[in-house]
Amino acid sequence: TFIPPMLPGVVVFTRSYAPEDIVRQIQTRRISVLVCVPKILEVLRDHVIRAFPETATDPPAGMHWARRWWLYRRVHRAFGLKFWAFVVGAAPLDPALETFWGRLGFVVVQGYGLTETAPIVTLNHPLRAAKGAVGKPISGVDIQIAPDGEILVRGDNVTRGYYNAPEETRAAFQDGWFHTGDIGEIDAHGQLHIRGRKKEMIVTPEGLNVFPEDVERALNAQPGVKDSAVVGA
Repeated sequence: TFIPPMLPGVVVFTRSYAPEDIVRQIQTRRISVLVCVPKILEVLRDHVIRAFPETATDPPAGMHWARRWWLYRRVHRAFGLKFWAFVVGAAPLDPALETFWGRLGFVVVQGYGLTETAPIVTLNHPLRAAKGAVGKPISGVDIQIAPDGEILVRGDNVTRGYYNAPEETRAAFQDGWFHTGDIGEIDAHGQLHIRGRKKEMIVTPEGLNVFPEDVERALNAQPGVKDSAVVGA
């Protein structure tokens, strides 16, 4: 929201979610960056594989980035040579999606935030994006991981509570920290990794914490499985 006026830049909103329309808008309007949810990346990936079958297979190991760009030049022509990055948030990103677009020569920048945090908490640096992570806290925002793994946030961007909902406010805002309801971890480089939603976490009789997204990802990778949904019994 704030970056385009600073550049200055132009923001284009599209009404269509059809991949053909999105690609055409990016090319004809000379878009540089697409801000979207992970589902759009998935839809665009399927469209690109259908239109350009060479993208379905991995290039030889160790291939120079310039040769990879040339190998997938038809994709870059379709999007327009000015387009270079996706900024993704609002839901967990499948690592396979991030790998696919990175292999084609596009940058995938993940971020993390909530409505209560107006909305950004963490964001990857576009030129130093950490694969599988949602970045480091932006200036003025502090995060910590509670003993149960929940992500806690504080900062001037965090709302003070919910309108006419005192019980929900007391539950979510404690000792100056906002309890996000998300489970995560911080790696040795200070990058935040999201594991899943606290309320959706499945605790086995052995005390093992299982996240539905992890199981669904493994199931969906099996031959003959198109999609799956995992719920706690």
